[in-house]
This record gives sequence, C-alpha cells and structure tokens, in this order.
Amino acid sequence: LFHHTADTPGPPLNLMVKEASKDSAIAAVNAMGVGEPAQTADLVEIIEREEIPDLELDVELRRTLTVIAKAGDNIKVEVPVTGRPKPTVSWQKDNQALKLTQRTMVENTSTSSILTMNECLRSDSGVYSVTGKNIVGSVTENIIVKVHDVPGPPKGPIKLDKIWTKPEYDGGFKITGYIVEKRDLPAGRWIRANFTNIIETTFTVSGLTKDESYEFRVFARNSAGALSNPSEQSDPITCKDDIIEPRIMVDAKFKDVLLVRAGESFKLDADVAGQPLPSMVWTKDGKDVILQDVTKTSVTLSWEKPEHDGGSRVVAYVVEIQPKGSDKWSQSVIVKVPE
Repeated sequence: LFHHTADTPGPPLNLMVKEASKDSAIAAVNAMGVGEPAQTADLVEIIEREEIPDLELDVELRRTLTVIAKAGDNIKVEVPVTGRPKPTVSWQKDNQALKLTQRTMVENTSTSSILTMNECLRSDSGVYSVTGKNIVGSVTENIIVKVHDVPGPPKGPIKLDKIWTKPEYDGGFKITGYIVEKRDLPAGRWIRANFTNIIETTFTVSGLTKDESYEFRVFARNSAGALSNPSEQSDPITCKDDIIEPRIMVDAKFKDVLLVRAGESFKLDADVAGQPLPSMVWTKDGKDVILQDVTKTSVTLSWEKPEHDGGSRVVAYVVEIQPKGSDKWSQSVIVKVPE
C-alpha cells in the first residue's frame, strides 16, 4: 500500500499496487499527461502473497473423478491450477511417474495442466494422479481412466472335459454370453453352432454326424455388445456314440428253474442295454435257437427237443447269452420241463 499526498490541497490518496516489483514507481496522470514519478520515503520491500495450490476440476469430473473412453478415442483432461507462487505440476499413473510418449503428453500452461492421450488403448486404463506443489503446500487429485474395449477371447484350447474358461479381460463390461462355432474337417467353413445365448462355459453341440471330425471355437460378448476375438480352436474331435458295456436283465422269476408243460407256449423276455445297441445270440445245448420276435430291448426264443436225451429224460433247458464281441457266456435262465 502506497500513501501519497498531492501538492494541492486535498485528501490523501490510498493506492493498492498489484503485481508490483522492486522497480515499480507511481505517477499521477491528468489531461495534460503523466507527472513525475513519486518517490517513497523509505525502501519498500515487495512481498508476494502466498496461496496453497488448488486444482479446480470441472463439476462433472469432480462428481465422478472418472473418465471413460472407447479404445481408439482421444482423451483430454484439463485441470486448472492456482496458487502463489505458481505451483509445479506432476502426473503419475498407478503410483508411478507418468511415462510420456508420442501418444501420451502433458502440457502445462500459466493456468492449467493438460493431459492428452491419443488413440487410447486398453493399457491406458488406470488411476492418474495430478499434483500441484509450491512452498506453501501441495494438493493431489486422483482421476480414474477407463478404456472400454472388446473383451478378450475365451481361454482355450477347447476340450471335451472342460470346454472353456472366461476371458481374462471383459472389455470394461460384464460378460453376458458366448457364441460357439464349428467347422467340418478337413476344409469346412466356420458356422454358428448355437442359436440361443450361452451363459455358462459349457455347451452341447447337436446335429453332428457320426464318425465325422470337427473343430470348435468360442467368442465372448459383453453387456456393451462388443464381441471378442475367437478362442484358440479345439483339436480335431471325431463324433462318436458313447460306449456303454452290454447288460442283460431278465425278470427275477427266470433266475430259478422254470416249469413249462408240454404243449404250452413259453416266452422269455430279456432286456438288453448298451451303446451301441448290442446284437444278441441265443443258443440251446450249444446250438443256435430260433428268434421268434426281436425288439430293441427283448427277444422271444423257441427251440426243438434234442434228438437224443443221453439215455435219460430231459428235465430242463439252460439258456445262455453272449454279448456280441465278447467270448464270455453267462446263464440267463433255466427252463424246466414238467413231467
């Protein structure tokens, strides 16, 4: 504050001088021009007013402290900076000094600090810290940058026991489903194998041809609708039926000796299971028997009496069964001949 009294009578003039330096002087000005500069009675020490730094984020950025962009977009974050003396400004990413490149640049002006990232990448996501510092103190703001991209591919290769696993990166949005593609070998084209959304990481592909070979791959889709690159394709897989060992099941009453009167009809049902469906061979006394009726699960047999009874009356017949491809016979039923 400078105090100066004019040569002509009148009240003292109180003047506030802003941005003064040691070489500053004061002179009166009227219609005739500028007067002689005034001199202070004593030396004046110019002391700069001190203010702690402040980072004046805009309202929207202050509310969320988050910047969201799509991969390939340009990002620009401008942070107004105030303080006396003028603060120095520094930037960090994930608690490390920000590495400046041709894509990532920082410009400090007299009033702000501007962070620019051109053609941003998924790897640009992180927590960016901007700090203003002077002799009075320092202030830091953390700004989260999220770069949304397509999700990563499901992890393969695809296997029969564990089809696939989730992508390591979801593109910034929740994974909402998968698409499975198949290809006929040796030279088929990739076609979609599912027509409804797959939520789990397993899927049963239908419509395959037995003994034909296929390859499979999987895509992931996130809630933003972005589709990943395909997973690593599976090894060639040949379509085969499940193999189940043949089994023969007969009614419990056939486990013991069965009495049948001469002239009566006799029907023996045997339930047969296995994959592929087993073929059946029936024998009587080592000879093939006649198949009267055959279904997917049972057979009806008939046979003639032996030509010779070995010197004693035939009292029963033992029916055995042998699954195809096996050399083992097993007793199925004993049919007793009534007296």
